[in-house]
Amino acid sequence: MVRRVTQADVAARAGVSRALVSLVLRDAANVSDHRRRVVLDAIAELGYRPDAAARHLGRRTRTIGVVVQDLHYPFFAEVVDGIQSGAAEHGLQVLINTGLRDPDVERAAIETFLELRMDGVVLISPALPDERLVEAAGVVPTVLVGRPPAGPGVDAVVTDERLGGLLAVRHLLDLGHRRILDVTADVPNAASTGREAGYRQALEEAGLGDAARIVRTSDDVVAAAGSWPGGARATALFGHDDFVAVDAWARLVEAGDPVPAVVGYDNTNFAGLPLLSLTSVDQPRLLMGRTAVEMLVERVAGRTDPRHEVLTPTLVERASSRRAPAS
Repeated sequence: MVRRVTQADVAARAGVSRALVSLVLRDAANVSDHRRRVVLDAIAELGYRPDAAARHLGRRTRTIGVVVQDLHYPFFAEVVDGIQSGAAEHGLQVLINTGLRDPDVERAAIETFLELRMDGVVLISPALPDERLVEAAGVVPTVLVGRPPAGPGVDAVVTDERLGGLLAVRHLLDLGHRRILDVTADVPNAASTGREAGYRQALEEAGLGDAARIVRTSDDVVAAAGSWPGGARATALFGHDDFVAVDAWARLVEAGDPVPAVVGYDNTNFAGLPLLSLTSVDQPRLLMGRTAVEMLVERVAGRTDPRHEVLTPTLVERASSRRAPAS
């Protein structure tokens, strides 16, 4: 028996994504003439014919797909909790896949969700390029969490990352710290860029722009902590997430150079453990997830205008942020 040609086969022959094939079949306007021709040629070569089920993609499955970078990090897991809570209120089921911080894995996950005819897709801090996200949004309602809008038709919910960095560093400045080490991600992203901007802004406001010291997680944190004039050491550390903050803090402690004050970001569940008592910038993770579901529900109901929600972070003070030592 001859195997039926699928949209996945067409995508493979054309060298494009499954989402783009769907856009061409729907005669969507946001596809270039060249890419449309490549897909149509592949359809003709393979003899693809949509089956009856494919012609009824408008039928709702009452299921949404979620692609999350890493379920091991509490921030992502708690956003998923918010998504599941919001979905339950609307009678929706949730399917979860992990992107493993790999664009190819994310692309495959989205295409699987398209095959399963999800009512919508939520992508939490995706690594895919903007054009791929726009393609997906042309086929199914798509919401980004923790990443700014990628283009037309893509909704997004984020927190004000610059403000989060400002809150953290202003807090340390208020405690008398003037040598504050910023520890950020190895691979820059929208979140780390915003947090670093807040760090720099707070120092500039205090007349300490030249005192900025930024180090990546894979760099020598111990050396960076002693990079001020005369070998003066950092008295405070701002980590761009709680894991980064605790890792850098531990490395300094092991080197016999503990810093008096440490602030993290995300206010994950372990930040409040008595042994750590980590001051951290809190993102409203449950609200982010619930808002993403609301956006999908609105899209399914017919909303076409883009929606971009920027939520406000707060600082949760704990014992890890102590006053600067007397000079």
